[in-house]
Amino acid sequence: GDSQVDRDHTAAAGVPLIAFKNSALEAEYHVTSFMEVIGLPPFQER
Repeated sequence: GDSQVDRDHTAAAGVPLIAFKNSALEAEYHVTSFMEVIGLPPFQER
């Protein structure tokens, strides 16, 4: 996600937002590359 609309949708759905190249957006995670996403906690094996 990278906009306030994405923030609103994820909040309504109860899922964490991964902001892409938008450090100003309030989000649970921020990445600058799609390759970073797989390393985030929601995608780690338990």
